[in-house]
Order: sequence, then C-alpha cells, then structure tokens
Amino acid sequence: MKSSATDAAAFLDNLTPPANGTWQQERRARTRQSLLRAAHAAFGRSGYVGTTVDDILKEAGVGRTSFYKHFNDKLALASDLFEAFMPSLEIAYEAIAGAERIDTESVSQWLHGLIDDYERHRGIMTVFAEVMVIEPGFGRTIAEVQRNIMKKLGRRFPAFLAAANAADARSPDRTQGALILDLIDSVCAAIALRRAMLNRDVAVGFVGGNFLRFVRADR
Repeated sequence: MKSSATDAAAFLDNLTPPANGTWQQERRARTRQSLLRAAHAAFGRSGYVGTTVDDILKEAGVGRTSFYKHFNDKLALASDLFEAFMPSLEIAYEAIAGAERIDTESVSQWLHGLIDDYERHRGIMTVFAEVMVIEPGFGRTIAEVQRNIMKKLGRRFPAFLAAANAADARSPDRTQGALILDLIDSVCAAIALRRAMLNRDVAVGFVGGNFLRFVRADR
C-alpha cells in the first residue's frame, strides 16, 4: 500500500491563504499564514520550548500587535499549525478505510507507510510531541483531531463510528477508540523519531493486531 500523506513542501502549501474575500480579509489571512510559516521554521530550529514569540515575530517580520490579533499565545499558534498539518494525517488514515481488504498484511503495510510519513515530517512531529508534554491545553486539540479521524474510519469500521458518535468523551466506545489511535501514534512516533529502541516489524505486528481486534469486535 503506497503511503498517501503529503511531503513537507506540500504541507507548507496548505498554509497558503485563499485568494478571495476583501482586500482587508486577504491581508489578514496573509499575515496569519506568515506567522504560521514563521512558527514552523522557528520551532523546527529551536523546538517549542526554545522558541519565543519574539523569535516568531522576527522570523515573520510582523509586529507584536499583529500577532495578538491572530493568536492569544504561542500555544494557540502551535494548535493552528497542528490543525493545518492534520489533513495530511487524515489522508493517511483514509487509506486504510478505503483498502480493498482488511487483514494482517494490509494493516501491516499501512502502518509501515504511516511510520514513513512520520519520518518525512520528523521535525514538526517532534515539535508536536513536545507541545503535548508541556501544554495540558493541547489535549483538547488532540481530542478533536482524534474524533475527526474516528469519523473517517467509521465509514468502514462500525467500532470507530460508535467511538466518534459517543456523546460522552469518557464513554467506553470513545475511550477504546482513542486508546487505539493513541497506540498507533505513540508507536509510529517512537520509531520515526527514534525515541525508543523498538523492532519495527514486531511493533507493527503488535499494533496491527490490536487494531484488527478492535475493528472486528462485535458492536
């Protein structure tokens, strides 16, 4: 199964503002996208903790007043950058939802492709991992992204549809769906970002087995 997530250059292209609306709206959009691009570059060099708002302003050539018209703080900017990146990840999940067959081999191939995607985006993925540890509020962004992924997977797998539709975020269905996605993300990141000494094939087999048991469970 060929990996379907975009490369880093295409991800940055997602930050290009649309050419519509009034002149003031387009200028505001260009300023916002300039800040996002600057944050991407600054975070990539110095990490999330090592980057200040002033570093981002210098990179973007934007004043502090303009920054606070768009973002309350550095976390808000990182959250928007994460959301801009998410279409790439969601496309990768759509690949398994649209696969001709769902078995050990196809899931294994998909997971290897997902790890390759993480490796291609190693710089920004490292930043997101850092934000998750440091900023408790980032969890809300992750939870919303997870639910969107569950909805996409739910088109093929009833277990993920039940997880996405659960009214209570702490319900058994939502919790199990979130744990499966957390497992996939943590293992892919650990291998791609070299945060742990793992046998890639064994790790993929373990994660794939848990994914298959979840999607095949009676609901």
